[in-house]
Amino acid sequence: MKLQDWLTRYNVSVPKFCIPHDFCEESIYTYLKGGIPRLDVAVKIVKATHGEVSFEDLGLAPEVIRKIRLKQKKARAKRVSGSEKHPIDNFKSLKQIAKDSKEHKKGDDMSAVVETSTSTLQELEECISKAMNRVNIQKETDLCFYIPWKNGHLHHFAFGRLKKAEPTELLRMIREHILEKDNPSHVSSKPRPALMVKRVVDVKLKRSQINQLLTVLKSSGSEIQGADELISMLSPHQTLPQVQKLMLEMIREKDIDQGLWETYTKLVEEERGTLQQK
Repeated sequence: MKLQDWLTRYNVSVPKFCIPHDFCEESIYTYLKGGIPRLDVAVKIVKATHGEVSFEDLGLAPEVIRKIRLKQKKARAKRVSGSEKHPIDNFKSLKQIAKDSKEHKKGDDMSAVVETSTSTLQELEECISKAMNRVNIQKETDLCFYIPWKNGHLHHFAFGRLKKAEPTELLRMIREHILEKDNPSHVSSKPRPALMVKRVVDVKLKRSQINQLLTVLKSSGSEIQGADELISMLSPHQTLPQVQKLMLEMIREKDIDQGLWETYTKLVEEERGTLQQK
């Protein structure tokens, strides 16, 4: 029987088949797509299917199958001969019997945990399938859009982590927010912070260019919006000789410019302060 037929017959998905038997899903998918499994994988598949899928069904060469069976036969013979070689070892002390009993009990507890884990995973898979049908989606990670999580919806990375590490918690969340809700609805994602737009531009101007700008701004005055603010911002960047020249022109034209006078006063005070420090 082919492995695909075996999975279909027992209604087992590839993840359900791989988890309890410690398979790599990728190796099984590669085989199902037409590849030939590695020897260790082939042995595990035959063992997991209790021989219903044989080495021949897996497409292994007759010579390879003969070597595998010879190796298995030698291993069985070695185990049998080992137990028969030292029959006295079969008689155990009471202390050893108590120890073995304790380990056996521990093994039973571990097997119970494994069985519980397997049943939980199976229940989770069924729950995921029902939830996907409920909201009519094709990918299981799309269920994230219906599960709230940290100021937004559940991230698909968190979905995968919960599925592996905390299947019970994921099962509870799917039931609460999808299966048990009358109308499951999309949860809006966490809003991303708005991009910071730099509104300040660094521009290097020569002092001659600043004078030209100031001349244009003063001449056109009220026609340019924010001209007064620009004048007050650019004026301190003039030199004292430039301001003196502008003041002479102002006197010739018998004009009054209070801003120019304040700039002149400020520059003179700065120059005096510099001379006093020297």
